[in-house]
Amino acid sequence: MPLTLTRPLVTAVPESRPAPRPWPAPLLGAPHAQPALDLRPLVAVVVGGPEPPALPSGLPDPHAWSAALAVTVLEVLAGRRSVAQLSRWLEADVLAVLTGRAPRRRAGQTAPTPALRSVRVQQPAPGVAEVTVHGRLDDRPVPVALRLESRQGRWLGTALELAPLR
Repeated sequence: MPLTLTRPLVTAVPESRPAPRPWPAPLLGAPHAQPALDLRPLVAVVVGGPEPPALPSGLPDPHAWSAALAVTVLEVLAGRRSVAQLSRWLEADVLAVLTGRAPRRRAGQTAPTPALRSVRVQQPAPGVAEVTVHGRLDDRPVPVALRLESRQGRWLGTALELAPLR
């Protein structure tokens, strides 16, 4: 019997990702300053977008919290902040991944300028947030994916994926 090839049936899938939220540059502070890690909600900075789903009691807004965490991760990747400053906000294995990716800079070597372009947050379950970040170090794009879980009334980073940096 001869084999006949048929075209596969392709069905359009509706878009399920939330709209991106742009974050203005003032989140990063002065280029040579190393401000204290501030993870308070940035409600005044968030523009537009749908209302977030109900959170377990006491948890801050995951959009604003993950944006502050993403800025800090970019600062670590740029060599402007120590990985140890995130020890309270990330699990040990996630810290190990970030430590392995943190640059070792020589004295006098300039660190790239981190910038946050967009943050997308999805909440697949109550107390869980999955975050994708489009960041930049000078002119290089830096995609970051984070998983946040509610632990003892606060967000904790339980997974981190970083694309290779050139």
